[in-house]
Amino acid sequence: TPNPKPQTPNPEAAAPKNRSFERAFARKRKLIKMKERDDNKKMLMMGPKNAGKTSIHLVLFANFSPDHLKSQSYTSYINEIDVLFLGHNIRINDCGGQEDFMEHYVRDVPDKVFSNVSFLVYVFDVNLKNEELDLKTYKRIIDSLFQYSKDAKVFILFHKIDKIAQADRTRTFNRAVSLVKDLTPPQALVECFATTIYEQSLYLAWTKIIEFVVPDIAFFNTQLDTIMGLMDCDEILLVEKYTFLIMGSASKKKDPDVARKYERLSTIIKPFKITCVARATGLAQTHINTDKYTLIIEKFAENTYLAVIFYNRKVNNELVSLNSKLAVNWLRHNMASKNIKLII
Repeated sequence: TPNPKPQTPNPEAAAPKNRSFERAFARKRKLIKMKERDDNKKMLMMGPKNAGKTSIHLVLFANFSPDHLKSQSYTSYINEIDVLFLGHNIRINDCGGQEDFMEHYVRDVPDKVFSNVSFLVYVFDVNLKNEELDLKTYKRIIDSLFQYSKDAKVFILFHKIDKIAQADRTRTFNRAVSLVKDLTPPQALVECFATTIYEQSLYLAWTKIIEFVVPDIAFFNTQLDTIMGLMDCDEILLVEKYTFLIMGSASKKKDPDVARKYERLSTIIKPFKITCVARATGLAQTHINTDKYTLIIEKFAENTYLAVIFYNRKVNNELVSLNSKLAVNWLRHNMASKNIKLII
């Protein structure tokens, strides 16, 4: 008797229902869902089951802290959200990693899943517990991707690095990178990252990804340097409203490890933002005053905040707020001359 044809996965019955997580995704879509735009960039998030992809998604794009992810269900088929980064709409398709789903994407609907893809973010468990199957599946995904999207770029997250002993992390990461590089077209692979949801490595990785995805960030860094001088502050950051990823920065003091410092700031502020959301209060107009610094967070645009930092001096909070509003008008004028879009 011939083997029966494998059944197409049923998205409705694919996973046990976890209503709190469904509501989180629904709220997120409601917050940032946008009308269809001609300049949408499609990003796939893929990876084998239990690699940690859903946790990454919830920490970055929904208001969940790592401590609240103990009981999450796995991704049911494909979750789609739109995120706006400095006027660029990124459509993120978070694809379930169960074996029958991955087979379905490649065998039954490759044209729908892999067409018009600008970026693939592929998540592995850094341990590669099912190494042979995981690498075979990855190769099939890569082949399908470049059949339908020849110019796509690939980022790899080797996740759960916190589960590896500190002394073994570099060796484990380098081995995993070597295996995946052999299966990926060199012109397509942008960078590999070692990540965990429990410290700033995840924010550092995604900030670098967004810097690549959004080419206007170099322009914003130049403008922020000018705004820093006009406001007479010591540091200034442009951060995305929902993920709190750093979109641009300027500092009077040059710090060789500035990227990690800013990503550490993201990991500190994000839980505070989650608390604000839970209490139906906003993060804008937050003022933090200590003996060593003053941090003021102001709404900059519809999807961004300005974080302004002053060291070892008292400032007039109201004046900083006014200057932030003036900076928006100044930046809008400069952007118009460069034909750069920003939702103000």
